[in-house]
Amino acid sequence: MNDVLLQVATYQGAPIRNDIEATLVEALSLNIDLVLFPELFLTHYDIGTKELCERAVSIDSNVMARIRSLASTHSIAFAIGYPEVDLDGVIYNSCCLLDSSGSILLNYRKSHLWTCGEYETSVFTPGTEFPVVDMKLPKTGKTVRVGVLICFDIEFPEPIRLLCLK
Repeated sequence: MNDVLLQVATYQGAPIRNDIEATLVEALSLNIDLVLFPELFLTHYDIGTKELCERAVSIDSNVMARIRSLASTHSIAFAIGYPEVDLDGVIYNSCCLLDSSGSILLNYRKSHLWTCGEYETSVFTPGTEFPVVDMKLPKTGKTVRVGVLICFDIEFPEPIRLLCLK
């Protein structure tokens, strides 16, 4: 079978602070369907509790709007990790999945926070939902079912089982 169902790339470069376009330029030049970015990509992971809290953004922030625009302009889907702050000021370690039209397909909040040390548990609230969505691929028009987990989540069978059942 020569038909590739889903072309995915992982991005392992560091984000360029305050310049999302410069950061994503490599990913935008690839001929793929979906780019996966690391956990807390928008801020880096280990920047300290104070800075992480200050740099957390909402799902409808200007930064996320710009990423949505880039996805749409370049017809590429993104799964991008970021520190999310909700309307009540609660902070989550989240991953937003955007389709190639820039629509938010799902926003997953890490459910199993890293417990070796207090860094994650002192900043983040664990998520409780395990959404899955059907994502249409721009190149083939095919649809794939997608779910998201973040880092330590995969060490536990329950989240994986829930996604598989869905």
